Amino acid sequence: MAECARCGGEADAGDAFCPECRSQIGQETRPGGGTEVLQEAPGGAERREDHAPVRVEDALQPAGRAADYAALRLGGAPVSVERLEIAFEPFYATEFDVFEEYRAPDGSAHEHRDGGLCYMGARGEPLFFRNREVEDNAYDDDEEEASVEDLLKKEPGTVIVEEPGARITRVRGTGMERIEKSVRDFVADINTEYVRVGQKSAASDGGEDEYRHAPEPGSIKCRIRTAYVPKLHVTFRCGRRRYERIVVMSSGRTVLDETSACSLCGRRAAAACAECGAIKCRGHIAPVRDGQYKCKYGRHDILED
Repeated sequence: MAECARCGGEADAGDAFCPECRSQIGQETRPGGGTEVLQEAPGGAERREDHAPVRVEDALQPAGRAADYAALRLGGAPVSVERLEIAFEPFYATEFDVFEEYRAPDGSAHEHRDGGLCYMGARGEPLFFRNREVEDNAYDDDEEEASVEDLLKKEPGTVIVEEPGARITRVRGTGMERIEKSVRDFVADINTEYVRVGQKSAASDGGEDEYRHAPEPGSIKCRIRTAYVPKLHVTFRCGRRRYERIVVMSSGRTVLDETSACSLCGRRAAAACAECGAIKCRGHIAPVRDGQYKCKYGRHDILED
């Protein structure tokens, strides 16, 4: 048995992909290529009135400005933006065709055809596929789902980004050679078929057996295109606490927002405590003076060092 590094699921020996999340067995769970900095964020009181716009090829167009998605409307303690970064993350759109003629062990002739579309993530993990018979996905979170949905609806092109207050990066993928191998392994996996064959051994009782066949790599034709999805990463600072927000900018969909809910009950957040920096709902925080709020009943969240 082999264990999936992504979800911890178990796969049989020889399986290329996890049966639970469809990640490649043995695949690292982090992008291997690092990031390329296209624009550094301004430091201190630096202004960028004469900055040069950033040009990104093969990318989806952001649907809004970073400052709009980084707005935070909460009462209480002052909250500052510690990080404002637009990261263009690569995805690999692949059109594939499969055609193979083969013979089973009993000599019977078979023909297999398929074709479709699949999307791979920056690590080469399969996220979505559609072939002649079925459509399926292996999204690990809302971020992956929102990214692929935008790629299915929108056409990538040349994007000009004018965001003088943000750091802009482009995530490097794992390399086209590795992506192509991942695509071929995945397409072979979803096109593996089982055919019934007659038993030819001396001990045969005249029944049938099952033969497992996966397409040979040479029978799989792939056309791979890289497309970058812009994602905004915001880190808010309130006292000693930090809160994260992630927005898929091509659609404006927020996929993570730690400032939106009360840290105690999950209800809608109303204000931040001036003492502990915790964000809470109206039921767990109260106004005290000068527009400040404090946790009710002195029940402050303890921040572990």
